[in-house]
Amino acid sequence: MWLEQIDLGKLTNVWLDNAALPAYLSDEGYPYPSAARYIRIVIERIGPNKVMWGTDILGLFSHLMYLQLVRLARQHTDFLNQEEQAMVLGGNAMQVYG
Repeated sequence: MWLEQIDLGKLTNVWLDNAALPAYLSDEGYPYPSAARYIRIVIERIGPNKVMWGTDILGLFSHLMYLQLVRLARQHTDFLNQEEQAMVLGGNAMQVYG
């Protein structure tokens, strides 16, 4: 079912963020090794231009610190080239929200 939900990102007016992954993977703890696998699946299915890195900052502080979130963002997207990583880490949000 979650793959069908990811496929909604193929629609022209839908983007996905991966902000809550640490909350869903809290049993793993930092650095949430499954997160990279899930992020890669999402990006392979809908492309890096439809994914945003979010923080859900208030809800996630019970799981990890802000610096850990930044490290996760960089480490779990290291399979992307520099341009694609820039899109996921902020470029897409700028396109959508201006």
